[in-house]
Amino acid sequence: MGIARVDKQLCLSWQGKSCGVCYRACPLQDKAIIVGFMEQPEVLDACVGCGLCESSCIQIPQAIKIIPSHTLDQLRSS
Repeated sequence: MGIARVDKQLCLSWQGKSCGVCYRACPLQDKAIIVGFMEQPEVLDACVGCGLCESSCIQIPQAIKIIPSHTLDQLRSS
């Protein structure tokens, strides 16, 4: 598994256009992902990396992606 990461440069909500699709797709709303002003998503540590947010994102390429655990481990050890 892994954890979701939001690319704020691609995310519609972070560009000032309310979206929130990833938040509504998340089975762990308000635990794994929260939204702020204009439905700007923030991923929390409780994210399990299920991928529903990524598959629901309407941006191409997706503005939210699952980063695999092994990649996160490599980034932390660098």
